[in-house]
Amino acid sequence: MCGRYAASRRPEDLVEEVEASGLPVSAPSEADREALAPRWNVAPTQPVAAVMAPRPDDGSGSGGGSGSGSGSGSGGDGQAATGAPPARLRAMRWGLVPSWAKDPTVGNRMINARVETVTEKPAFRRLVGSRRCLLPADGWYEWQVVPAERSGTGKARKQPFFMSPLDGGLTGLAGLYSWWRDREVADDDDPAAWLGTVTVLTTAAEPGLRAVHDRMPVVLPAEHWAAWVDRDVPAADALAVVAELPQGRFGAVPVQAAVGNVRNDSPALLARPDADALVGVVDPATGQLLG
Repeated sequence: MCGRYAASRRPEDLVEEVEASGLPVSAPSEADREALAPRWNVAPTQPVAAVMAPRPDDGSGSGGGSGSGSGSGSGGDGQAATGAPPARLRAMRWGLVPSWAKDPTVGNRMINARVETVTEKPAFRRLVGSRRCLLPADGWYEWQVVPAERSGTGKARKQPFFMSPLDGGLTGLAGLYSWWRDREVADDDDPAAWLGTVTVLTTAAEPGLRAVHDRMPVVLPAEHWAAWVDRDVPAADALAVVAELPQGRFGAVPVQAAVGNVRNDSPALLARPDADALVGVVDPATGQLLG
């Protein structure tokens, strides 16, 4: 699963990096910029950056129902070189709430969607065709179980690792999004009437990461970002890319146990633990003990 990640780039830097892949992105609104402050410990229910296709009617980039545009994009006029509206960079809540849900608390249980069954689950199957999004990140966290006989303390514990691209580039997590209408707000044009939420697709972990956890997020190479968010690309074609993802793109390093507390949020979380904290921990790349 993917239950925590880091996203420390500023929204304007995200726009620049995503556009370098060939996917034009409109500038986020002021409200979205404020919601997307750099984070090193992003947790479910918190706002996360999501890149998604423009609305099919006008590409303005506003909420689930209606609204105004979110600012200018590439080329100075908010349009891509082809004349099509650029993608949107939005702040969305992590934990997908289906449009048919009675209340938003269901999103607490839908932070991930297994790619193997995403076309079968009622909450996700309709979204795969038209509501795919890209969730930019630095990397993600997983916890390795250290058996009691190896921990040095006589008790099993979990050691967090940070997984990120070996080339230091932006991590493009494959996601799905949905809009939930709050019926207690009467006006469709009121931003409070709409809750935008996302889920992260997961797949089997690649060999170099399995010693930490058997699952990992679906991380799309940059050359597939534009197709992933494009509504005109059929779901089957978009998912076919996932079946052919290249291996060996990521490294995994042990980090501070403090990342387990969502209140802790700073670059210091990524510091390597002292040697005595790594007793019994296995290096996922080599299979050797780190301490």
